Amino acid sequence: MRATIIMDIQRQKADAKRRAKRIALYEKKLKWTLDHLNSGRYYGDPEWVPDHLAILAHQFKDVHDFVKVSFSVQEGVMSLTYVRCPDQITQATKLDGRWVLVTNQPRERGQTKVDHMDWMWCVYKNHRHVERRMRNLKSDLPIRPIYLHRDDAIIAFCFVCVIALTVYTLIERDCQANPVLVEAGLRTTDEVLNVLGGFCVSVHLTPSGYEVFWSDTPTEKQKLIWRQLQIPDPGTRMPDVRPASWKADSTQNSAFLGVRRQLADTRYSSRPSNRGFDHSILSLLDGSAPHIWIGKVLIA
Repeated sequence: MRATIIMDIQRQKADAKRRAKRIALYEKKLKWTLDHLNSGRYYGDPEWVPDHLAILAHQFKDVHDFVKVSFSVQEGVMSLTYVRCPDQITQATKLDGRWVLVTNQPRERGQTKVDHMDWMWCVYKNHRHVERRMRNLKSDLPIRPIYLHRDDAIIAFCFVCVIALTVYTLIERDCQANPVLVEAGLRTTDEVLNVLGGFCVSVHLTPSGYEVFWSDTPTEKQKLIWRQLQIPDPGTRMPDVRPASWKADSTQNSAFLGVRRQLADTRYSSRPSNRGFDHSILSLLDGSAPHIWIGKVLIA
């Protein structure tokens, strides 16, 4: 085991200031108790006051050792005294701003003590990344709630979540290492996914048996991400027409097993329709009206 003592000047000042503030507040509570001692319903009760002092000692347990409190009862009269312990405060001052890093990793051959301590410090500073990933697992990739009961199903679900977290982390690492993406404001995985999430492919299935694919025009940030992924830009996007692999029957499951989106935009509708959307004024390449409208989000 190897240990390194770290000294932080700013933390040293903050620790001393915080200790002095806590001691002053503790003494203020004790003074209030002393001023009201032997009077009133509670402060005149010899059984209640010791419990009250115990509660104060627990409330200020971080500075309790720095103030010596004496309580006694003689002939029904209670007395209370308190005084600071300068020796204890001086001893605690020596530890202000200092903490210990411990590791079981031995020094490498030829590595100096200073280099080994620098390595320990860097490892400690990187623990924030571990904490951030735990936050991602609880928020961006929510692992809870789990609607499973069998142990094997829960283990499999957690394993998939950890794999997703690994991919999430690798995407963020590559984004932060790419100066072009950083300059464009794409530093995190969420920012990249939000940009790519707006790109869709519209799919039309006609009654005559054709599938028409028409992709959106990508934004500048989407093009930037594609260039970094070395995905070629196809240029002007024209509809792609191909024979349908399934019949255009809205009552059956089509080859695109996505969410069927019925558009409620009345700009394209001239009269009510029993399907919630009127395609009568829309026509495709073969002159027929689209039978199903499906939107599918593509994530590169």
